Amino acid sequence: MIRKYIGYTVFAFILLAGFQSKAQEQISWEFLAQVQYKPYYNIGAGEAFQKPKFSPAIMKMDGKEVIIKGYMMPLDIEGNTYVLSANPYAACFFCGGAGPESVMELWLKDTNRRYKMDQIVTLKGKIMVNSEPYGLCYILQDADPVED
Repeated sequence: MIRKYIGYTVFAFILLAGFQSKAQEQISWEFLAQVQYKPYYNIGAGEAFQKPKFSPAIMKMDGKEVIIKGYMMPLDIEGNTYVLSANPYAACFFCGGAGPESVMELWLKDTNRRYKMDQIVTLKGKIMVNSEPYGLCYILQDADPVED
């Protein structure tokens, strides 16, 4: 009887551990690069933009919990606004070394935590795909550090 109980407990633990490990999927910057850009003209603004068109695989990830590793980049002096980049500052999107799909806006869970320029971090959070021509292609909501 006790063996049966232990067997069920071990089975339930393995089953739950399997679900937990699939809760967040590790994604790569190469995966996020599956985007093309289409010309978009905003009549009201009188300007042309590039509107992103994402692969079906990326669209399936929209709203899912993910884990991604990259370089932190503070965007303001106070250190309240950050992006995560596939590349260090010297080769980032803002410096002309990569495309807009190589950075993502971060909505940090802990807004008091500070990061240094080019600090390599692994973050987990909910990825949001931005199909509009304004803003970055990706947003990571409730971004929280993960120990490597």
